[in-house]
Amino acid sequence: MLKPNDLYENERISTTQYYASKSVDSFLLNFQYDFKGDRKVDIEYQYNVSAELVGTVITEELNEVVWDRNFMLMDSKSDKKTATDEFTIMDDVSIDYDTYLDLVRLYEQTYDIAIDAILKVRFNIVYDINLSDVGIGTKRVEDYIELDIPVIDTVTQVKENFESSISENVVPEIENLSIKRNICYVFAGVFFLVGVIVIFIKLMKGKGSLEKTYERKVNHILKEYRDLIVTVVDKPDFGGLKIMEVAILEDLIDVAEQSKGNIIHYEDLESKENLLCVIVGDYVFLYRIV
Repeated sequence: MLKPNDLYENERISTTQYYASKSVDSFLLNFQYDFKGDRKVDIEYQYNVSAELVGTVITEELNEVVWDRNFMLMDSKSDKKTATDEFTIMDDVSIDYDTYLDLVRLYEQTYDIAIDAILKVRFNIVYDINLSDVGIGTKRVEDYIELDIPVIDTVTQVKENFESSISENVVPEIENLSIKRNICYVFAGVFFLVGVIVIFIKLMKGKGSLEKTYERKVNHILKEYRDLIVTVVDKPDFGGLKIMEVAILEDLIDVAEQSKGNIIHYEDLESKENLLCVIVGDYVFLYRIV
């Protein structure tokens, strides 16, 4: 949910778009887990929702986690099904964004350090399948769905991060096994499907480490220089201006401070074009985040 404001006209948002952190009030996450196969079995399952707030320091020389704190958002719940070939779990949890943002601010003020913080919200499920009829006994399966929410003072963006701890042949004794994992969330009062992954004994891999490093670098820059940076939605028009490419970010910061101007930030998430620029007279000093 967004806090009351007169700035956001379009209620429908996108998971690829950034939103001002101070406008976010809370997230309502809905988790759904579907299991279906061709063999009727007895299943006992339990699930909970946990979260980890992870703070990372990123510089050209360093990329290290310096702080983390764990939370239990939903205590463990359990149930059992008898002689069934399917089961579905649906539950939801509300996240107060300011609670975690205040913790990040406290850490930064206490230790005088800027960090990139991400709240990793995880729906954890463990289920035991009784396969005594085929002489195996009970088989345990552990799985999870994870959603990443950047916790920073400037802008935030919800990012699905579907990963799994189960192997391709998680239950070979059950033919045509299908596992579907969904996350939906309410943000700005509208219900959206964040992502759906259907696993037919085939798993989707998480985002590559290169992409994550790039995202952390962007978040770090936006946070470290938030007093200077102004993020715009439309790509700046440099028509008639002379463009000076800057290779070192610190040089662009010096230009902004000496000219007493703002750094304009524009990002195209699809093309991964990420620009920082300072306009001084007829010149545009341009730095590309790569």
